Amino acid sequence: SDLIWGGEVNTDKLIPKGNLAAYFYTAQVKKQANAILGNNTLEVAGLRAVGDILLGFSYKAEYLQNFGRDNGVAGTPAYHGNAFFLGLHYGHDIAAGYPIRAKLEYGRGSDTFAAIAPTARFGIIWGEHTTVGPSTINRGPNGTAASLSNIRVLDAGVGINPIAKLGIDVNAYRFVYDEGIATAGKTSAGNEYDLIVSWKHSDNVSFEVNAADFQVGDALHNPAPTPTNPITRLGADVKIKF
Repeated sequence: SDLIWGGEVNTDKLIPKGNLAAYFYTAQVKKQANAILGNNTLEVAGLRAVGDILLGFSYKAEYLQNFGRDNGVAGTPAYHGNAFFLGLHYGHDIAAGYPIRAKLEYGRGSDTFAAIAPTARFGIIWGEHTTVGPSTINRGPNGTAASLSNIRVLDAGVGINPIAKLGIDVNAYRFVYDEGIATAGKTSAGNEYDLIVSWKHSDNVSFEVNAADFQVGDALHNPAPTPTNPITRLGADVKIKF
């Protein structure tokens, strides 16, 4: 059986206009689950700071560290990976209260970092598609992980609401494998470009159409003579809050 537990403490007293949080989570696969040698215990400790700066700017900074040990395989390797994330965001209402927004973010997970429950998913194609089934994305050495495991991500985006209910956002992402898992000296996984158009029907219901393009990096190129083509996606979503 699997066991997940943890907790978080935070305070808004230490950082002006901000919040500082510390957390610790453990995920354990019992040896009985797969008839393995021992328990597989992954632990993640983290420190996160978020807050406002001035003139519509805000920030987020987070650091995560692995602990624990996999006693279910030979050699009982320890978990010792780490990751960090930095983000700068801007939001401001222009004339008649219509918002404009922008972001610039950078994250890196070491080649040994393992997440218990990844929450940050970068890009419509890279972050939201699986590696199983007809709608797939080959993340190469990154395996099935779409978060900060074994990857460096730089992303930027801008958005505006030209009218109150209509949102238009453009995002760009750069993916580079961590140094420890370079493929034949090549580390570029690719670039992604997303266009998202949304319509807010009400406070609880919104509609969204999107177009995404993923330019495959040299680390994921097919061997000759098979060509490597860009990945494109057109989609639509209905989002309902309960």
